[in-house]
Amino acid sequence: MTAAMYAAQYGLRTGLIERMMGGAQIINIEKIENFPGFPQGVSGAELAPAVQEQAMNAGAEFIMAEVSGIARAGE
Repeated sequence: MTAAMYAAQYGLRTGLIERMMGGAQIINIEKIENFPGFPQGVSGAELAPAVQEQAMNAGAEFIMAEVSGIARAGE
């Protein structure tokens, strides 16, 4: 999500595909340390929605779907 946030902030057309919900992998982490702006640490459940909101505000699109394959256009 952080990469999507920065890509969108720099004007790149950005989409992030998540199978379940935004931040599904970090949402269950009890405490994330050394994250800027959180000197005492932050839970994944608190951080994930904030990063998703910031990414969406920058223009990133979150797509809830499961990826079964990737192909180059025209192939």
